[in-house]
Amino acid sequence: MNDAFARLPPLGPRVELTVAIPARNEESSIGATLTALARQCERDGTAVAYTRYETIVFANDCDDATVARARNVASAHPGFTLYVVAGVLPRAVAHVGTARKDVMDAAAQRFLRAGRPRGTIATTDADTIVDAHWVAETLAERRHADAVMGRIMLAPEERDRLSRGARRLYLGTWRIGESSASSKRCAIPWPAIPYRGTVSITVRALRYPPSRTNAQAESRRDRCSKISRSSKRLGVSMHAYATVCACASRRQPGRSRASKAASQRF
Repeated sequence: MNDAFARLPPLGPRVELTVAIPARNEESSIGATLTALARQCERDGTAVAYTRYETIVFANDCDDATVARARNVASAHPGFTLYVVAGVLPRAVAHVGTARKDVMDAAAQRFLRAGRPRGTIATTDADTIVDAHWVAETLAERRHADAVMGRIMLAPEERDRLSRGARRLYLGTWRIGESSASSKRCAIPWPAIPYRGTVSITVRALRYPPSRTNAQAESRRDRCSKISRSSKRLGVSMHAYATVCACASRRQPGRSRASKAASQRF
């Protein structure tokens, strides 16, 4: 897949953040995911300039309309920088961890080749709706840390289907997140599962851990989970912020182990 990513146009001169998204047969959700990214706002409500960020979708082995629907979003939002790379990973490493590693590796290399090692790599899932201020809040909070973990929200319809006990656990977890957050402002008015899984995490290119040569071994753990678990050993200052929010589903197929663990709690 390296050749496919290498053929992308050079990094824009003002790009500060690259959003890396792995996807496989996400035709029902990819449109909403990318539309949320195309409609990002600053803290004052003005639109985030498209020149400040780009999005790369790695459509791995998709046999549905994922690619077409992703490209439709770009057509509907002129100026929104979106690259859709379609490919097929070898069966032995065809996991979401490998797909995310490949697209995050590509994002890191874009910044490093451009001589901008402090550029930021962000990732989320292809069925996640990020908050309207996700890009702006991430760029603001990264001034204080090498990596930023955001809060995972349950979609309202998912929350409404929770059992009474699970709903109590969900609300209790949200209160823990509120008390531990260094900043309390959150634009999405729903309780959040604090800082778990791979739905919302960013890291500077110069702090992004190098890939293993054994791709199969690398695929066993999701790339961002490795960053979050090993931040101290890697010398990465990692902070979690309540202001960086993303709304996820409880879907299990295709999830990394870290994301499954977060959603299975409920």
